[in-house]
Amino acid sequence: MEEVDRQAIIRVKHQLAHLFKPNPWIFWTDLVVSSTVGWSAFVISLNVESLALKALCLFISAYAMYRTLAFTHEMEHLKDGDLPYFRAGWHVVCGAPFCMPHFVYRGLHRIHHSTRYYGTPEDPEYLPFVAQGSFREPILFMVLAFVFPFGVAMRYLVLAPLSVFSPRLRTWVVTKASGFVMKLDYARRVPTGRDMLIWRIEEVTTVIFVWSIVALVLNGVLPAMLFVHWFIVLSSIMILNGFRGLAATHRYASTGEVLSFEDHIFDCVNLNRFSILNELVGPVGLTYHATHHIFPGLPYYALPKAHKLLMKESEAEGKPLGFYLACQWSTITLAIARMIHLTREGKPQVGHKPAVAEPKPAVAAAFPDF
Repeated sequence: MEEVDRQAIIRVKHQLAHLFKPNPWIFWTDLVVSSTVGWSAFVISLNVESLALKALCLFISAYAMYRTLAFTHEMEHLKDGDLPYFRAGWHVVCGAPFCMPHFVYRGLHRIHHSTRYYGTPEDPEYLPFVAQGSFREPILFMVLAFVFPFGVAMRYLVLAPLSVFSPRLRTWVVTKASGFVMKLDYARRVPTGRDMLIWRIEEVTTVIFVWSIVALVLNGVLPAMLFVHWFIVLSSIMILNGFRGLAATHRYASTGEVLSFEDHIFDCVNLNRFSILNELVGPVGLTYHATHHIFPGLPYYALPKAHKLLMKESEAEGKPLGFYLACQWSTITLAIARMIHLTREGKPQVGHKPAVAEPKPAVAAAFPDF
């Protein structure tokens, strides 16, 4: 990346310096409000007769809990000591109830942000379906949204308890069934030390929680319909997250090589137009994915300001961050259409210089505007 690019980003970072430390009031208020709305709507859905009202409550619950679940992404970027007890609070209101404790995400997302691994076969959150010109992986990924609730329920109801008695099964559960990733065949490394201790605490408490719910349902304390509503909400969350992950995060143009910073950011996407659909699929700052990849440690509520500052630099004389301009897509519906178009186009490459006099980001050659 040229020096002018570095200086432009440094200027923006200096203006944002006071925002990198997370504000506990914003985080806790958002978590409490989102989870309260989500669980209230969930409980109401179990106690109303009207199918229309039931559907409305489940829709509200799915969105509110999706927003709550999205904090697992924010927690991955928090430094040790930031927001004490936030992770524990999140685990109680969301992680354990939806069989999604934070350890299934912890560490893996950091690999995705590494300049060494981003877009390579070692990146657990990157499906190069556009580069391959194939719809097989994204279609499979979306279909699995309906299977996902059964899978996580089985993991904590059956596999986790049984793995205590079988080292071979335990190894498989830890490496193959403990990652919230896009690549189904990805094998994660086993954490050590404090990370392993936190893993065990979260896993054991999740097992205890799900078995307690099953016991309460079997004894008639809770309605069996609870499982159906839980399945609907979690599947809806996975569908929303699937659309976002496949169409509103990256161009998926890498064929496996290590990308430069400029190409890395160009491969990322922002949904820069406010719309209800954008907010629905990208809560907690997830519509600013390119901005997030430039400043991964910046809290979600500060990303809009960072975006405005980056856009100002991008449009300045000489366009020092011109590649950032190309990251701006408008809405999720147009993003989906664009990804389908790009995938049909063939097999775009990165790392090839365009045959024009004016220098451009290498990966930009594969994605002319249309």
